[in-house]
Amino acid sequence: MPDDLTLAMPDGARIVVPGDLTISTTYVLLEQQDWFEDEIRFLRAALQPGMRAIDAGANFGVYTLALAQCVGAQGRVWAVEPGEQAANYLERSIATNGFGHVDLVRCALSRADGSGFLQTGITPELRRLVRDGSSAAVAIRSLDSLAAERGIDRVDFVKIDVEGEESNVLAGAAGFLQRESPLLMIEFWGDKKFNTDIFAPLLRHGYDTYRLVPGIDVLAPFYESEEPDPYQLNIFACKPPRAAQLAEAGFLITAPGNKTPRFAIEPGLDPLFALPFARGNAQQWRNHAAKNADDDYLRALRWFFAAREKTNGAAARHGALEQAYLKLRALIEVDFTIGRGASFVRVAAAYGQRAEAIAMSRRLVSAIPALGAQDCAEPFLPPWQYQESLDPGPDIRAWLLASAVESCEHRFQFSSSDKTSLAQESLDVRADARFLSPDYARREDLFKRRALASPTAN
Repeated sequence: MPDDLTLAMPDGARIVVPGDLTISTTYVLLEQQDWFEDEIRFLRAALQPGMRAIDAGANFGVYTLALAQCVGAQGRVWAVEPGEQAANYLERSIATNGFGHVDLVRCALSRADGSGFLQTGITPELRRLVRDGSSAAVAIRSLDSLAAERGIDRVDFVKIDVEGEESNVLAGAAGFLQRESPLLMIEFWGDKKFNTDIFAPLLRHGYDTYRLVPGIDVLAPFYESEEPDPYQLNIFACKPPRAAQLAEAGFLITAPGNKTPRFAIEPGLDPLFALPFARGNAQQWRNHAAKNADDDYLRALRWFFAAREKTNGAAARHGALEQAYLKLRALIEVDFTIGRGASFVRVAAAYGQRAEAIAMSRRLVSAIPALGAQDCAEPFLPPWQYQESLDPGPDIRAWLLASAVESCEHRFQFSSSDKTSLAQESLDVRADARFLSPDYARREDLFKRRALASPTAN
């Protein structure tokens, strides 16, 4: 690979990264042609031109560049990054895009001003403040102090991903948070545990906490007492006035509804029947739906499609998705079929229950060889969305197995850079390449290239 790469992001921004597959950012961007977190896609929709944002722990700048693209030249972004290598590449990316509205600040953030050391000898994305004097010396600032010095004000959004320093950053930002009241996105999972220390300072500052529901790009209340999905990396937080603004714009619900959702567009299954994969069964499925209109499983499917209809309000979409998830989970516990299990994978993943989606995908891989006609009598969704675009023809087992394998591959761990084997090898199955996506093929290629470049990496 060349020494450096300039890669295009989906929003049109360009990022400069090392041409080194052992660098996580490089690998992920080549593999997925975007950053792996659902939150970046939410922010691209929620942030508007003219807004002002801070990226604390900017690293190579995937979020900085996305924020800069969203807010435009009339907005402003402050990117705070202490790591020399990452900051140097980010500086080049800022210049490459001509982002004069982005300020790069080379320091670490914590509770108070001072100096410290940034860990070395590991991938730049995971470097944290340490006491080891043999590591790289860095300046440390509090957000209160930095904001006062740089005139940082009218801030709408702050991302805080600082490898374990999140609660200290919040402690050093009391005045800033009281004055600015921005929406916050904070790393919640780090060092193999959930960072529950952030709840106390957020509560003191008057912030309520939320999680992203990835299938509908809506923030929903999330409480310290809740059991998070093992794959939940971040939480959002904001004060009631900011929450009201986001709710009005359709990006947040302030409280889950307990009533049947009211829809601007009533839920139906026509969008499902129109998908390429469903054409061979469409008439059979229409007849089944007509005879079983009040069936709980079909109602769950209709709610899933209602949740995807953006003309429905955020509360209605969230309520529909939640009810679809709860209903399907209850149904498959007492009456499992392969079709219902496949649909549950999609609904659970959309609702943010990724671990449950992965577990069901694994179950499907084992069950699909016994697929019978009765499993196809009801409408269902493939576990991975790509296979919706394919006509399985007479090879429905091979098609469905490929979809279950892809679901395991893309959902179990966030990138193949962290894996010792890909899904087909770890599951001991061989999917028909005709039904696998280009994304899977790209993963296979990168995985092999990385192994050849660094035989000990895997």
